[in-house]
Amino acid sequence: MDRRRLHQLLRRPPRPAQRRDQRQAHLQRLAESIGRLRDTPGRLVQSLEESSFDAWIKLYRPQDDSPNASVSYYLKGSLVALLLDLWLRELRPSGSGLDGVLAELWRRGPGGLETRGPATTNTYSYPGFRVEDLEQILGEQSGLGEVPSAIRALWSKPIELDFASLAQLGLRLSEKPVQPGLIDLGFTLQDRAGSPWVEFVRTDSPAERAGLASGDKRWPRAARAAAGCACVPPGPPACGTTCNREPPPSS
Repeated sequence: MDRRRLHQLLRRPPRPAQRRDQRQAHLQRLAESIGRLRDTPGRLVQSLEESSFDAWIKLYRPQDDSPNASVSYYLKGSLVALLLDLWLRELRPSGSGLDGVLAELWRRGPGGLETRGPATTNTYSYPGFRVEDLEQILGEQSGLGEVPSAIRALWSKPIELDFASLAQLGLRLSEKPVQPGLIDLGFTLQDRAGSPWVEFVRTDSPAERAGLASGDKRWPRAARAAAGCACVPPGPPACGTTCNREPPPSS
């Protein structure tokens, strides 16, 4: 296939069925992203701003307890960008939304436009922008002159994101039905030399309340019972495994 024919194919608008499939795939990815965020306890511990600042010492060096204490700025950042875009378009339906904000940030960058960008030798010389620059342009693009505290909290505080604004697009979130008989105890196991180790325990989960902790090789009796372990007789812990720590004190 010659380059001209390939270019024509790439420029051809998708057919209605293709557009429908693309839209459905995008909505599926969006739902999965929202679900992943809500399954991350660290979203209520670490703000988006903190996640970006600490990326090299936390995100890229994960520990067993990282999901409880941190959140990916890639994941949360993409969803905050969506909420910012919806907010801007609600205030100014004829505006360009977040696209206009990013374009304005680029235009106001240091130096001339001819010194930056893919067509120049200084592709990576752009030093970025400050949060204050973002807030200023958001205020201008929204028509409010400043950023409301509720919007600023999207990146500055570890809050639960509200996706009610999806209604602007005719969308709403709904809980996925739980498969009958499926129980989420809030922990994951890792096989180490044929022996199960507790890899991660989610905050405020049944597993944590039962006394499980990351690194355990033997489960406390209550946790084994909750997991359906058949060998939970009275007396010493069962299941033939060992534990790295002292059992939690009985209440």
